[in-house]
Amino acid sequence: MFDASIRSKIAELPNTNGVAAQSGEDDKNLVADGVEEGVPDIETHTARLLNLLNELRSFADQAYDEADLAKLEETSNAKFAELESRIRDQETQLKNREIQSQHLASERDFLVSRLKEAELAAEQAEAKTHQFTERMEAELTNLRLQLAKREESLAARDLALSRFEGDLRTHIQNLQLRLQDTEARLAKPGKRS
Repeated sequence: MFDASIRSKIAELPNTNGVAAQSGEDDKNLVADGVEEGVPDIETHTARLLNLLNELRSFADQAYDEADLAKLEETSNAKFAELESRIRDQETQLKNREIQSQHLASERDFLVSRLKEAELAAEQAEAKTHQFTERMEAELTNLRLQLAKREESLAARDLALSRFEGDLRTHIQNLQLRLQDTEARLAKPGKRS
């Protein structure tokens, strides 16, 4: 996982085992000289080690950030999958509602059509009833006129019959009077004319 540049920098570090390993009496001066000469090297070496340590920390932070990113990506993918699932569910519900809406619209259209047919049938029945009523009223009016004419005719006949009857009675009475008068004349013997 180490970056290639960090590996190469670690490999470039000088080996310090030789300086620490020289501990003989003869070489005390060499060691002291080496330590004095190595002081600037130690500072450089320390600086390099600190730089490497900082780079390692940076790399560790990046690795930590990458782990966080991986965790975040995993969490995001899970949430994304959940959201996709919810969207699919909502789309399914929306499609179901659209189907229900289409079904209800179709049912509404059918009922509106039936209502219009019923209203038209009612209007036609009302028109026929109105025509029938007008025809019956006209016929009734005609019958009333005919009845009035017949009644008038019957009244005129009754009047004529009453007059005729009156005339007949008068005539019958006259005839009866004449008959009685004739019978009375016949009953008297001696008077013949």
